[in-house]
Amino acid sequence: MKASVFFLASRGFIILIFCIRFEDETREEPMKVLVVEAEDTVLKATGVMLNKLGYQVGLALNCDEAFRIYCDNGPHDLVVIALKFLRSSRAGGAKFIDDLRQKNPKQKFAFITASPVLKKPFSLQELDDFMGAFRRPASSRFE
Repeated sequence: MKASVFFLASRGFIILIFCIRFEDETREEPMKVLVVEAEDTVLKATGVMLNKLGYQVGLALNCDEAFRIYCDNGPHDLVVIALKFLRSSRAGGAKFIDDLRQKNPKQKFAFITASPVLKKPFSLQELDDFMGAFRRPASSRFE
């Protein structure tokens, strides 16, 4: 297993992207990854980093484009989708995932977000660290 950590600054946010590559000795061709992200800078940077890690990458700015890429290029080992596409029915994220699951019930998904995320199962320390992202500083003038 090889792991890399990348930092990406975008619109006042710092986005931390963990890239983990599991090497499969039986696999001769690189894993195919489809990335769906509305922010062009994040999309391109993610594509560059995944390519550097040896993945075959497809990039889409929206769910309709991603579905076309998926259909044209066959199944992907992983679809990485921005969580923002799931928040709005107009963005089409839930339908996109349902449509891909109809084509491939074993399709794997991962999600990108600039918000803190708590992954289950978690320890008391991990929960405390997560909650720390939402605490007001001790010197805050707001109570």
